[in-house]
Amino acid sequence: MTEGGIVGKIGLNEYGVGCCLNAIMAKGVDKNKIPIHLALRLVVSSKSAEEAIETLTKTGCASAGHIFVADSTTARGLEFSAFDYKALDLDGKNHLFHTNHYLAPHNAEEGQTEWVSDSPFRLSRIEELSKSLKPSIEGIQEAFKDEKNSPGSICRIGSSVTLFNIVMDLSAKTAAVTIGRPIDPDSKLTFSF
Repeated sequence: MTEGGIVGKIGLNEYGVGCCLNAIMAKGVDKNKIPIHLALRLVVSSKSAEEAIETLTKTGCASAGHIFVADSTTARGLEFSAFDYKALDLDGKNHLFHTNHYLAPHNAEEGQTEWVSDSPFRLSRIEELSKSLKPSIEGIQEAFKDEKNSPGSICRIGSSVTLFNIVMDLSAKTAAVTIGRPIDPDSKLTFSF
């Protein structure tokens, strides 16, 4: 899933390697590293999550973002700044949640304190919802319909409205995509390899 003209973003490939992206508002650009969308393309061009993780940790990213990389056996979050990266592992329940702010400390330029203001709320909310979440595509989709703290909710309205949602089953090499807000979708589709 991506906007027209972008070579890589969120999705999976025929090997069951998937990736997701959380934008992070942070200062800094390293022009010697690759743009984050090219990094995402490298993930979906990989034959395993381990291969993708190794590639990304060697190349780095030119600017900030969190890339979640997984396949049926491996999952890891990679938080990038222009200056470094931090690997985020799954918790004891095999969960990793991320929104639009750093979870790990990073080397950063002076004054790097501006985050998307509702990002910490959305992170704590998805962690809360996961406690009763049914571990299925439908159960996960239900969590993305949450409107608590609107307009700064998981399912957003207003100027930063939720455009789509994707839930992947990397073992089955399938993805369920909701176009529009999950609570009131324009359409739904499923694709598989």
